[in-house]
Amino acid sequence: MTANTETLEKIAGIIRAELPRYLSDDFTINDVKAENRLGPDDEDFVHIWVILEDDHPRLDPRRTITFNSDMRTLFEQVGIDHPPYISYANRSELKT
Repeated sequence: MTANTETLEKIAGIIRAELPRYLSDDFTINDVKAENRLGPDDEDFVHIWVILEDDHPRLDPRRTITFNSDMRTLFEQVGIDHPPYISYANRSELKT
């Protein structure tokens, strides 16, 4: 699924709005970026980068799994049939 710019922004906006409910106040979201990517079998998919400010506690895998599951349901409800893959990075890990 190749998403257009409007859909990518919609997906990123949903992640921006919903993720803070799953994280403690020790986390600050620096940015959320949505992009189209090409998979190993030449299938398109949407990838989300959640960029966190440095010096936060470890992400709780149970919380991120719950978040991913809840987002899958939410995306289906708003007509996005193929939920994105979500990755997390510290701001200092990414080249600017």
